[in-house]
Amino acid sequence: MVKAINQASKNKADFLLYSFISHLAFIQTDKGNPIGAIYSYGLAQKQALKLNDPLLQVFLNINISDLYYKLNLYSQSLYYLNQAFHIKEENKIKDDRFYTIISYNKAENFFRMKNIDSLQRCHDDLMGPNNKSYKLFSYQYRTAYYISLLKHDYNKAITQIKNLQRDKKYVPNDVEKQNLADAFYLNGQPDSASSIANQLLALPYSDNHPEIKHHLYQLLGKIARDRGDYKLAVENFDLALKQSEESLNNTTQVGNVSAQIKIDKIETSFTDTAEKYRRERLILILISITTVFMFAVIALLYRSARQKRHYEKLLYDTKKNELAFINSHEVRKHLTNILGLVELMSESKDKKEEFLQVEKHLYDSATRLDDAIKNISEKLSD
Repeated sequence: MVKAINQASKNKADFLLYSFISHLAFIQTDKGNPIGAIYSYGLAQKQALKLNDPLLQVFLNINISDLYYKLNLYSQSLYYLNQAFHIKEENKIKDDRFYTIISYNKAENFFRMKNIDSLQRCHDDLMGPNNKSYKLFSYQYRTAYYISLLKHDYNKAITQIKNLQRDKKYVPNDVEKQNLADAFYLNGQPDSASSIANQLLALPYSDNHPEIKHHLYQLLGKIARDRGDYKLAVENFDLALKQSEESLNNTTQVGNVSAQIKIDKIETSFTDTAEKYRRERLILILISITTVFMFAVIALLYRSARQKRHYEKLLYDTKKNELAFINSHEVRKHLTNILGLVELMSESKDKKEEFLQVEKHLYDSATRLDDAIKNISEKLSD
């Protein structure tokens, strides 16, 4: 996996790099290396943010919450589950698997915290229609016996666990055996509890998880104490104490790494915010420049329009004066001549003789009047 991560990094294959790092974190969690796991999850988070994929961020927050749950850090586990749900809802990710997983993981935390009301709400959510998971049956019946355990109905819890383990729909999990051992002890059946605890301690998986061994040794110590075997009780409590110290050491180191990851995340967020501010500032400057340019163009256009109107008015006044001059000196002049000649003919006794005398003058004045009218027409057409 480390070789794959290095190769993906060289090739700048961001999605593969995210996948390999998150899978490495999952392996480290399973092998009881919480320090390595939380560090790997931190690197995976950076890749998920780089890819800007909300779906990957939901997956990561759920996996990180599982790591904190195994370290008995239930508040931190719930925090990451709430983060996962918030990202899912904010980005409208329609995948019922997340709804189921988040509800179940919250139920696990509430059970360990002995918060029966919140556990009941999670159980009710898991029984609702908005669920999808091949483990849904196991989740539903597991949270059901969790409620029985918190209600101190141990007989019922034992029956529920055994029925669950026998059902074909059940997906095996060692958590049932651990809870069954607790139920037997609390129900006054120490032999059955002791047998299961010793079986679990013999499993290789328990070697990687001091928090599990701590619980089992503590259970065996209580059984030995109740029987009066104080030597065996001291031995088991001593082993439980050693596991507790190892678990506490892991938790402390995880806390340190987690704090550094949060600092890195804040720094990344600050850098992203600064970059966003820089881009917004640049956009604002461009908008300001564009606005000023637009105002300048509008002002120039307005000035140009005003000048155009001014020149048009001057031209209009010039034409008006010119036409007035033509009208008064050309048109009226020739029109007056024509009217005078016509009046002269109308007063004459020999109209024919008079017409012959003024015909040439009348024709000449009419021609000049026509030329003047054409000139006015041309001026109006310009």
